[in-house]
Amino acid sequence: MRRYCLVMRYLVVVLWAMFLSVPVMACLAISTPTFTGFYANGLDFQWGGTCPSSSTYYVEGSTHSGFGSVYANTVSSSTNAGFSGLRQNALYYVRVSTNAGMQNSVVLGSTTTLLDTAIPSASIINPSSGETISGEYVFGTYFEDYESLNYSYLTLTVDGQGVVAASSSTFLNPANVSYYTVSSSHPWDSSTVPDGAHTIAAQAFDEALNESTEVSFTFYTANQPGNVGFSSINADSFSCSWALAVPSTQEPTYMLGTDQDFIQIVSSATAGVGVSSAVFSDLTPNTTYFFRVKASSAPDVSYTSPVSAVTLAILPSAAHTVFSQIQTTGFSAHWAAAGNIPGTLYEAEASLTNDFSDVVSAQSTSGLTLPFQDLSLGTTYYVRVRAVNHAGVPTAYAFLGGVQTFLYGTLQEQNIVVNSGAVVVGIPANTFLEDYVMQVSTNPQAQPAGPVNASSLIVEANQKIIRNSDDKKRTPVPGTLIQLAVTNQSGQALYPQRPISLTFQFNESNGYVSHMSESVRVNTLAVYGLNENTGLWVKLPSQMDSEAGTVTAQAGAYSVFAVMGQLDTSLIDAFAYPVPFEPSQGHTSIYFTNLAQSAVIQIYSMTGHQVRTLYESDGDAQYAWDARDEEGRPVASGVYYYVIKSATDKKTGRLMIIR
Repeated sequence: MRRYCLVMRYLVVVLWAMFLSVPVMACLAISTPTFTGFYANGLDFQWGGTCPSSSTYYVEGSTHSGFGSVYANTVSSSTNAGFSGLRQNALYYVRVSTNAGMQNSVVLGSTTTLLDTAIPSASIINPSSGETISGEYVFGTYFEDYESLNYSYLTLTVDGQGVVAASSSTFLNPANVSYYTVSSSHPWDSSTVPDGAHTIAAQAFDEALNESTEVSFTFYTANQPGNVGFSSINADSFSCSWALAVPSTQEPTYMLGTDQDFIQIVSSATAGVGVSSAVFSDLTPNTTYFFRVKASSAPDVSYTSPVSAVTLAILPSAAHTVFSQIQTTGFSAHWAAAGNIPGTLYEAEASLTNDFSDVVSAQSTSGLTLPFQDLSLGTTYYVRVRAVNHAGVPTAYAFLGGVQTFLYGTLQEQNIVVNSGAVVVGIPANTFLEDYVMQVSTNPQAQPAGPVNASSLIVEANQKIIRNSDDKKRTPVPGTLIQLAVTNQSGQALYPQRPISLTFQFNESNGYVSHMSESVRVNTLAVYGLNENTGLWVKLPSQMDSEAGTVTAQAGAYSVFAVMGQLDTSLIDAFAYPVPFEPSQGHTSIYFTNLAQSAVIQIYSMTGHQVRTLYESDGDAQYAWDARDEEGRPVASGVYYYVIKSATDKKTGRLMIIR
């Protein structure tokens, strides 16, 4: 019995111990609503039950359903409690127990704290030069665990177009502070936004796409133009151009001056919308100009840095007297500025050849004259000059002509070569009774040789041959005009005791003189001398050497000479082919060849009826007849005859047509 009692006592002790160690949860119950207050940083909640009024309740909060990490806890003597200091916009789980160890706790449920959205602020830095736009979005209390905020973001827009969206994974504030900031910046590329007024806006969104109030402000841009430069630079004009980064709504304003500080302004204007170039004229040659432009006429918009260019110099022209102080070993050359400013640099050359392949002297000066010294006596020199602008850009060369240094002749036979061998003056021995000085000019109208100015006489004589428009009209050959003058060493005129010879060289092509605007046959060339008394060109007895390409004449006095040709009127070698004319053999025309340079061809039938009249007038001495009459009808088969007439000749012949 005693043993039984001991056993029973032991069981009672064990059962009582077990009863004391197991919490009695039947007094707890969940009633609705469990959560009674929602805040950005806290929650309020309640529960129901039949526990004694003296019971103590233990409550925990976690962002994990398994309560592996507890972020809030509290103790309450009633059936309601709350948490503060929570993270906003986060999901929290809550459980309650009457045991401090939270054994057999009851989960009240879960809910999300509210989003305490702050209005974002936005700003732009240096909009005119285009650096950065930035904005920020301020959130609430910072917690270590922030996974659920990864989908909150900030947007920035310019003129309604999104330029950047910033995630909230970037935190500017360090840990363990009350608030953190999502911030974003965007490189500002001024070339992508037109000039003018623009609106930048910022707005924040939470993970539930709840949005904050949008903030915005207006800014103004005026991008500086790029690629500013000059083109089409001339002596009195040039163009300036610039590149607008984007299609602009602004009116560019430009300025042109003669100094980089734009104290002396030449032109200033506002161009039209989108205009990117300007043309300037009536400028001064060889002058430095400065140019700048800005994208808008607004006073607070800055100009580009100035760029500069130099207008070209002008091609110099020959002075009224090109050569002076002609000596045996030198002369002076003169030219006109032709509009170049004082101080312009000129470069002049003297050469033994008119193509300047043998330059013997090259000099430069800022004046309008240059002396050439240490030259050979009795030698023809050719001079050319060019102007150089301040940037070192030269003009083309202006040819000033040729001049011959004085020659002290002897009593011996002598040949004087003029114009690079194109003219040879042959002086026999004892032509003069004393030593002589011969002057030769290849441009006697501008630079006469000796004391006689034959310029007006040459003009008068040329006008007379121009007015003579018949078939014997004479045509001067270019490059053969020269003037000769002879004096003794004291400057007194000398007269020859015997004739001199003049030999002119020419270029020939297929029987015609080359490089002439009119067709002049070689066999019509002759040397002409100017009669100073009558003002007429007089033909001299001339000899033609077609193989050597020269024509030579004798002259008994010194004057102005030239080679001239005239239209050929000879018909001695004229003929027609093919005879017979047979279209079935592929013939298309009947050709009249070796005609005079101007001729009339008349075609007759054997009965004397005039079929066709043809005119050769282009000077090539040929004509192709298509075997048609005046009405354009093919002539019938048969025998025809032709008559060819020139100013001096006439020739006839027969034709046969077989169709």
